[in-house]
Amino acid sequence: MRENALTGDRGFVRLHLNEFPFKLPDFILKEIFCAVHSVNRYPVGLYNKVISILSDYFNVGEDNIAIVDGVDDCVDHIIDIYSDYEFNILRPGFNGYQQRLESKNKYYNCLDYYNFSDDILTNYLSTIEKKKLLFVSNPHNPTGYKLDDKQINILNEIFEKVFIDNTYEFENIKHRNHKIKYNKNIIFYSFSKMFGLAGLRIGVVISETNTISKIKKNQRFCHFSNINLTAIISVLKHQQWFSQRYKEIQQTKEFVLKTLRTIGVNSSYTHTNFILICIKRYPDLKKFLFQNNILVMDVTDFGLADFIRVTIGTDNEMKYFLKMIEKYIAYEFSERKYA
Repeated sequence: MRENALTGDRGFVRLHLNEFPFKLPDFILKEIFCAVHSVNRYPVGLYNKVISILSDYFNVGEDNIAIVDGVDDCVDHIIDIYSDYEFNILRPGFNGYQQRLESKNKYYNCLDYYNFSDDILTNYLSTIEKKKLLFVSNPHNPTGYKLDDKQINILNEIFEKVFIDNTYEFENIKHRNHKIKYNKNIIFYSFSKMFGLAGLRIGVVISETNTISKIKKNQRFCHFSNINLTAIISVLKHQQWFSQRYKEIQQTKEFVLKTLRTIGVNSSYTHTNFILICIKRYPDLKKFLFQNNILVMDVTDFGLADFIRVTIGTDNEMKYFLKMIEKYIAYEFSERKYA
């Protein structure tokens, strides 16, 4: 068993859940912990303050943004608000869309992400009489591919509503050019991945005022705790620290991809903090990694049985990961194995 400083829970290197790989610094944790001292108070004023901060950060009106308990909670709201719509999912993608739809006994269509075509979509949907809503993960999970503005515009022309899930976005979105069509798009951002708050399950949704007001109306009184709201304020306050971590993750990802190419393992660039690795030549690699305390994501359920999804961890974690890959390949193709 390796040292705990390099491993996650139960001694494993956690490269399977697409988590932020760095522990938050003490100056952020102390700010969040201070919220414990005010748990005897309702966070009414604090909620309004956070909405104002988020409005400035995303450069949208306060009536166009709401806080939610992660993407699952957001999807539940959208299903309830647009219950009379025909639901569609661009798959593969986040499997929570179909889980939430099935939990509410909602029928849905699945569209093939790998055959994205204006003609295919138009012909397929021409027989649907109801208004149409599409759930799409962008960047895509598990490939890390990202739809461009032209493709998003195609979707906006075909569907009355497009839910664009940016959970797997891994860049400083403050400087992102938001081309939001308020009458069409419902855009979700997560604080779990790029801001390291996975344990608090916080997200925001941006859309036209009618959708946002219905989401807020459906939420409970003081729905969000002092701790969650303070965490949002703190991570946005310290964007410089996160920007440096993004650079480190990007550098580590490029190093990993370059090393994999050097040793003959097929992988491709992504717009996320995970990569997709082809293991067709290495059928026992997942088992070998697990035996060496490394967790990776099996993406067979996404129709990609010959691949694994690997989150970019810390520099030390990824060096250990690459060391184990090289060790496996060296043994797999050694004369001793086939002697």
